This record gives sequence, C-alpha cells and structure tokens, in this order.
Amino acid sequence: MVIDDGLYTHRWVAPLINRHEYETVCVACLSPYWAVDFNLRGARGLWPVVRSRLAYYGPAATVRFACNAAGTVLGGLRFRMGLGGAPGSAAAAAHAEGIRVLRPRGSDLNDVGFRASLEVLRPDLLVCAFSQKADKAFLVLPRLGCLNVHFSMLPQHRGREPLFHAMLAGRGAGVSVHWMTPELDAGLVLFQDPLETAGCRSLHRLILAACNLAKRVVPAAVEKACASKAAEVNTCPATSLVGWPSSEDVYRFKARGLRFI
Repeated sequence: MVIDDGLYTHRWVAPLINRHEYETVCVACLSPYWAVDFNLRGARGLWPVVRSRLAYYGPAATVRFACNAAGTVLGGLRFRMGLGGAPGSAAAAAHAEGIRVLRPRGSDLNDVGFRASLEVLRPDLLVCAFSQKADKAFLVLPRLGCLNVHFSMLPQHRGREPLFHAMLAGRGAGVSVHWMTPELDAGLVLFQDPLETAGCRSLHRLILAACNLAKRVVPAAVEKACASKAAEVNTCPATSLVGWPSSEDVYRFKARGLRFI
C-alpha cells in the first residue's frame, strides 16, 4: 500500500511485485492529491498540494519536479501501449502483472469499505509506504502484521520528509523497514541500510538513490518478516518526530548549497 506519486514509488514497488518468492494479492494506491495529510496543511486536492509544494520547494524547483513527473507519465503511457519503457506508476506495474489494484475511498487507508476489501483477501503481510497514521483495526488485518518503508536510518528522522532532514543534519539517510504500530515510525526495525549523503547536493537524486536501495532492503525485510510468527515489539522509547520543514529549515538547506532537484 503506497502513495502512488508517479515519480518515485514505482521504482522500488515494481521490482518487488515482480518477484515470485511470494504472492502479491493486491496493490493499494493512494493518490498524492487526496491522501490525508500528504501536503503541508492537510487540505486535499490538486491546488492545495501545488500551493504547499510552491511554499516548500519554491517556483523553480516545483516546475522542474512537474516536468520530471510529466516525463514519468509519458513513459507510463508508452509502457501501457506496449512500446517499452518503465510503468510510471505502482498501479501500472501491478496491472502489467495481472495484480488487483485497490484505491481506498478518499485515499484514506482507514476507510471502512477499503478495510473490508482487505479482510476478504486475508493477507499474511502488508508492505506500506504512506504518510497516514493507521488505526488499530487496520494494523491487525494481516496475519503477521504491517511493515512500513521509511527513508531514513530509524530511529533518526522519524516523521515527515526524512531525507530532507537527513541532508540538513548531514547524517541519518538510509532505508529502514519496520513493524508498524499505532505510533508513527516507532516499530521495531527489521532491516535497514545507510545512504551516503557526502557529495550529494540534490534531494531528488538522494530519493532516487533511496529507491534503488529499497529494491534490496524491502525484499530482505519481507523475507525476515515471513520467517517470523508475528510482529515483534520495539521495547526502546521512540525518538521525537520531525515535521514538515519550516521556512527556516528550507533557508538553512539552501544556504548550505543544497537543492531540491
């Protein structure tokens, strides 16, 4: 279950669902425009997301991100037309493999109807990457539990925009997969690997590197989770959550010669 952003997520999801060591019964896709709490102020829709990104990235970087996203969409169209290329979205990758795609109403993973659809499938394990807080009824759906993919070396940079905060701090970049709990990014880490930030000045390029790393980290975590009988509990206290970067954070980020794309 992922935020299907059309720019990053499919890069590690597609290789995961193409593996045949386990059966992928469905891929649930949340819209980046309607998912709860995806943008800065919690409002939903295209314009609030664009407005929040303008405030965060600035006009130039926002336009460049939009161009990259448009290129990915065009590549996805070529893929669906059988002209080669990459799928361009997690949903397209799932359709190509004949895997069912679910879209929760309002992109709310806690929607009762969506939860009922998952219950029918009786999943052993859910692999997730989204920005919502899951309620207890969602977390107990799979037999083994739920895993979350987080782009930092947890427990560092729990919360929002972890790679931004890792670049700003100069440490803590990586990919972690952990058991999900009612508390955000606080479950026991099953598998993680670090990313080197030295010499990387672009957040976009660091996210792409994290996607490549996730291709290896996520399957390793899934294998480890499937070998367990149930989700393990983290007995260590959770560190503080990081939130959306403030205007001061963005100023310091740019002052250090770092850029979004």
